[in-house]
Amino acid sequence: MTINVSNPMLNSTDDNHLAQQTAFYCLTPSGIFCQTDCQCSQRTHKHHKYLASYSLAMRKGYRPCQLCRPYLITNEIASSMAELLEQLHQSPKQSMTTSDLSLFGLTLPQVQHWFKNHYGLTFSNYRKLLSINNHFNQCQQDHIDFNTSDNNHATILDSIELLQQCITNTNITNTSPNQLPLTRIKTPIGELIAATTTRGICLLEFADQRSISTQLNAISHYFNARLVWEENPNFTLLRQQLNAYFSGNLTQFTVNLDLAGTPFQQTVWQQLRQITYGQCITYQQQAQAMGHPKAVRAVATANGMNRISIIIPCHRIIGSNGSLTGYAGGVWRKQYLLDLEQQNKFKI
Repeated sequence: MTINVSNPMLNSTDDNHLAQQTAFYCLTPSGIFCQTDCQCSQRTHKHHKYLASYSLAMRKGYRPCQLCRPYLITNEIASSMAELLEQLHQSPKQSMTTSDLSLFGLTLPQVQHWFKNHYGLTFSNYRKLLSINNHFNQCQQDHIDFNTSDNNHATILDSIELLQQCITNTNITNTSPNQLPLTRIKTPIGELIAATTTRGICLLEFADQRSISTQLNAISHYFNARLVWEENPNFTLLRQQLNAYFSGNLTQFTVNLDLAGTPFQQTVWQQLRQITYGQCITYQQQAQAMGHPKAVRAVATANGMNRISIIIPCHRIIGSNGSLTGYAGGVWRKQYLLDLEQQNKFKI
């Protein structure tokens, strides 16, 4: 749960040790999170938010600040565990075997218990998230254009390899014979990851989005299907329509969708599709259009759970003061999409 900056009260439902005690300062531009008293020079009220737990910050794609080292805040931490954490954060890609743990005077069961108790994550998932978050944030800091350079394209493929680790981990626990095909789609504003069922597209997210691994895991569980990299006829039409959209020659997508969400979420997403190309409305106006004027927060939360970018146009929702507010793919992408639609709304 994201906590309002002006009222940083803890309401976490996490049951881990840190979540019950601490809020963390998350810095959007740099992708790091800090202790609330960190003196990091990047902290500004304009570019930060609070998250209620360490594990939530990790799952949202942030990486721990190396100045305040939030992974060491608990007073119960043993010196051997502190040394292990330092090593993990200095070399997130380094393998860590049982023999390696013994060099710190630790056993795997001890480490597993400690991470689950303090961070709400398994040791394996902690290391996986740390590696992915560091890699994606490095891509963002380097301002990588995923479409104009072979080297940069190789970089996003490295990210895909990291995502493959998440996919493999998800598939280990999912023995269903069903499969969800995945593909990559290049656009002027970065590479997209798409997934489809036999009924239609169920995922369309930017590859460098912090929550992409979480979203992949969610659709795998929702559809009870294993994730596989393979082409599908639905992707052919999707590519054609995305190309037409970015060329300014398409205002309404007709590709079939298969929405993975609760009935309320699906109602919210269907309403988003009613917003005219080139038009923006506020969260309040969206709630009123749905006949639920007092459900602004619930509607906004459902918008945030949208897993089909661009086609379900949550980028057309703005703040009551006209600000762009948050966008999972990055506010700069939201601005690009709105500018594109403004420039072409009278063209077609």
